Amino acid sequence: MFPNPSEARHALADRPVARVAKMHGEGHPELRQLHERVEALAARLGAQMELEERDVFEPLRAGLCTGSGVRGELDQGNRVMAGLLRELRSLTGDFAAPEYACNTWRALFATLADLEDDLHLHIHLETHVLLPGLEEGEGARA
Repeated sequence: MFPNPSEARHALADRPVARVAKMHGEGHPELRQLHERVEALAARLGAQMELEERDVFEPLRAGLCTGSGVRGELDQGNRVMAGLLRELRSLTGDFAAPEYACNTWRALFATLADLEDDLHLHIHLETHVLLPGLEEGEGARA
């Protein structure tokens, strides 16, 4: 499990998906597609983390409640990530590696399953706990 998206991003940076796609992609073209989608997810995750840090956490640390001003942008990024996660699940057959898969392939699918769980939790907490709490704080100070 990845306690925060930063660790998830670092796990993606290792890019075992590139090795698996290179070694097995000829016989399994879905692994090449998977590689492309994981790269897209890593890029989206990086952009989302920068947005959260700049527009939510820095103002929060400075004692300024925020949230409503960036909620739409955060929600859009979360929808994009959720869509990419659905694609990963589909391309991997629900993260089930074939019986003949090598250990790297199996580990990749297990890592992607953990990543999916963790990002869904992160999105849920952000959408249903963090941002509503910040918006309530803004309302109380208005």
